[in-house]
Amino acid sequence: MANARTCYDAITESLVREHGARRGAVHGRACLMLDDAPFLQLAQEGIAVRLYGRVLAEALALPGARRHDPFDPGNASAARPGWVFVPAARYDAWAKLATDALHCAANANVQRVSWSASDPSATPPAAPAPAPASLAERAAAALEHGFDFDIER
Repeated sequence: MANARTCYDAITESLVREHGARRGAVHGRACLMLDDAPFLQLAQEGIAVRLYGRVLAEALALPGARRHDPFDPGNASAARPGWVFVPAARYDAWAKLATDALHCAANANVQRVSWSASDPSATPPAAPAPAPASLAERAAAALEHGFDFDIER
């Protein structure tokens, strides 16, 4: 397994070249930024990414992952919303997490997001029933639901 810095460098090179991210630093630690907002940081023996929703919940479920504060990385009890530390032992997940973090940062630039985890066990809303195809089916469905109308001349 390559060391954490080598994996981080390979991932960041791709995101800079292909997606317009830029290199920066947060409190002396290398990071990637999108429009001056950090979303990926090289942390002690791992990386930290800023995510929200289902991808944050999935990242926190990885073995060794924990909430993280990029401004106080030495404090294991400190955490900033959306930030998760993923250890080098899970480097196989880093590329996907980094891409997810880039997408989360891009979304946060155009809409308001909640940097919290959604419940991964929550079931998505049921898809609506398909619309009846024929006129007869549509009329039957309307009458079945109590559709009442009068035709006047």
